[in-house]
Amino acid sequence: MKLSPASFKWIGAGQEEFAVFPEHYRAGEAGRVSLRLAFGYDLSKRIVFTKVTADFFNNDNLFLRCALTCRFEIGEDSWKDRESPDGSYIDIEQDLHVHFGAFTFGTLRGYLFARQQQSVVSAFLPPVNVIQMVSEMEETKPEVPA
Repeated sequence: MKLSPASFKWIGAGQEEFAVFPEHYRAGEAGRVSLRLAFGYDLSKRIVFTKVTADFFNNDNLFLRCALTCRFEIGEDSWKDRESPDGSYIDIEQDLHVHFGAFTFGTLRGYLFARQQQSVVSAFLPPVNVIQMVSEMEETKPEVPA
């Protein structure tokens, strides 16, 4: 059965974590970033939570951690379309997870910019391949009980 496009609305974002360790920051030195993406669900309210975390390192020393969560409410009809016939689980398609992930990484990008305007620590988010991140999650994706 082909699903109709999902109707949803963004209902907010919240900072989960923001920690700066300036003693580990070295301006001008090469660094690396570690990115994580996770999803959660409030089934009674038809909400999908998308959490992204970015850890920034200089020489394997963490100098900045930033994590935030965006919340999306799925429309009632769209939710019912994704519910199993017996109502025992919800199947959110990969494209919708990718869309929510890309939106949340974009939100994190703006949040990082705003938080660093008056800081000696400078970090930016590189391009993120959300499709690959979600695909890797999908390989081990459990069904979400309804």
